[in-house]
Amino acid sequence: VWMKYADACSDPSDVFKFLKANDIGQTHALFYECYASFLEMRKAYKLADEVYKRGVEMKAEPVSRLKMQYEGFTKRVRKREMKKEERGEVLEDQSQSY
Repeated sequence: VWMKYADACSDPSDVFKFLKANDIGQTHALFYECYASFLEMRKAYKLADEVYKRGVEMKAEPVSRLKMQYEGFTKRVRKREMKKEERGEVLEDQSQSY
């Protein structure tokens, strides 16, 4: 329900922060997948990486699916970085802190 609510919000960052602060959904892979996906769309790659790592560390279930999503994320980030380097662009990350 919380993830559907976050998806309906124009800026779900407050929803994710609330859930984290109140220890809601921290054992569910879906929380980390949705939060990291939101951050990735915002180009906050470093922070998204931290969110995925935290989910794996917490052994959020199903952890196998979370690891698969994280692997896909790392591949996309590497591909993006390689393309930018080929074009001579500066790598940027809109991260703050998790």
